[in-house]
Amino acid sequence: MKAFEIKITTPQNPLRCHNMLTDVKKGKKELTSKFALEFLQSTNNRKNIADFLDILETHLTNHPETVKEYSRILFGLTTNRNQPEDITQKAKMLRQTYNITSAEVEIPNKSWEDKGTDYRCVSKLIFPKDLIKLDMEACDLSQTELTLSQATFVTLVQFDRCKMPPKIDFSTSYIWAIYYKRMDMASFEPSYPETLHYLDVDETTKFPSVLDLSKIKKINVLTFYDCDMSNIQEIRFPQSMGTLHLYKAVLPACLDIEELKKNCRVIVNECMLPKQKEKHPENIEQLTPKNRLLQRIVNKIIKGRNK
Repeated sequence: MKAFEIKITTPQNPLRCHNMLTDVKKGKKELTSKFALEFLQSTNNRKNIADFLDILETHLTNHPETVKEYSRILFGLTTNRNQPEDITQKAKMLRQTYNITSAEVEIPNKSWEDKGTDYRCVSKLIFPKDLIKLDMEACDLSQTELTLSQATFVTLVQFDRCKMPPKIDFSTSYIWAIYYKRMDMASFEPSYPETLHYLDVDETTKFPSVLDLSKIKKINVLTFYDCDMSNIQEIRFPQSMGTLHLYKAVLPACLDIEELKKNCRVIVNECMLPKQKEKHPENIEQLTPKNRLLQRIVNKIIKGRNK
């Protein structure tokens, strides 16, 4: 898994790495998770890794309370490292022995893009302070805690067809834009930053009955593109909103466009109504959703702006 990969950043020759392990065996150097990480960043030599595993096994036997510290190491030493079967199986055996099913992972990259990865064995993804972009497609994050609490300025957060954990906390981060595409918006509860420039929801058919965006104090543009919003019973909009753009969407019965126009700019393009419609600004409750577009609403909005 990409998230567990420990890259060789400070390569050392096998003899040098052997001497590092000898110092640990003789008690000249203490085995710590920091040492383990630095060691794996120095070598992928088969003999070095096998000796390291032996030392780690002994350490865990004598100090089982430290197991959690080495969970990332036990995943990372065989991730994208092309190790022989005996080393791979021994690492797997140690994970099973100490019931290591997941591990926290710190992402070092400023820009993190991933596609199709199953993160269910990652208990927590921790992103750096200088994170700029987070783009994940078709990833399973259903059992992973996502935190951007350390990030100071993120330009883009995008999720496309991802399985999400029940809650995501973005509230402490400054994020320029968030994009959700082809997502099950009813399966998770995001917490947004107070100020957000763009929130874009695309090609989505599953929404919660109450779509709550009220914790966003200010947003410039909120967009729903090609979404079926008909099951939404209530929308709690951001406290201050510049533009609401509805494009090719099936609108919910609760949406009062005329009321929204009093506080923000509303753009409606090629939208439709659900069948059960009690009220609407244009009194078009008799229109069927699949055969009639809201052209009259669009015309009315345009006419209102031209006055």
